[in-house]
Amino acid sequence: MITVFVSLCAFVAQDIPGTRVRETRADGAVLEFLVRETASGETIRHGEFTLTDGDGTPRVLGEYREGAKSGRWNYRTEAGKAWVSGSFKDGQRSGKWNLRHPEGSLRAKGTYKRGGMSGSWQFEHADGSTDDLHSGEYRAFAARHLGGEPSASGQLLDDSRHGRWVFHWANGREQ
Repeated sequence: MITVFVSLCAFVAQDIPGTRVRETRADGAVLEFLVRETASGETIRHGEFTLTDGDGTPRVLGEYREGAKSGRWNYRTEAGKAWVSGSFKDGQRSGKWNLRHPEGSLRAKGTYKRGGMSGSWQFEHADGSTDDLHSGEYRAFAARHLGGEPSASGQLLDDSRHGRWVFHWANGREQ
């Protein structure tokens, strides 16, 4: 069952009127966020966002700008320990990110650029040893057919394909 609590408020930073929404999920977690209506009548998230456990322990803290994640976001484990932290720009991961193992030790650190892993990333196992399979230099890759349609896109790790890749036929259809 979802309960919604709505009150009118104002955004302090930009003085844009908004509506505070509070939803309680079936698992007891509580989402609180601000929404506003666009000129076209669409309701979008815009402002502070929080997700707390039923006991009030913060799990996710962040912000939306014009319907997209923006600025610093922090995610915590059920025990309340830091888990993932990083920034978003226009809804895409951007800047420095840190990921931690459940007990709190560093799992990965690196930088995102336009939503993709970019530059040097360091991954570690829970015992602190380096995860050589995933650590290294990341960069985005995209290629196009002669007609301009996308042909392939994905991530390179040390100049080798890594992770999920998408391939397209010359007519634009995904393979």
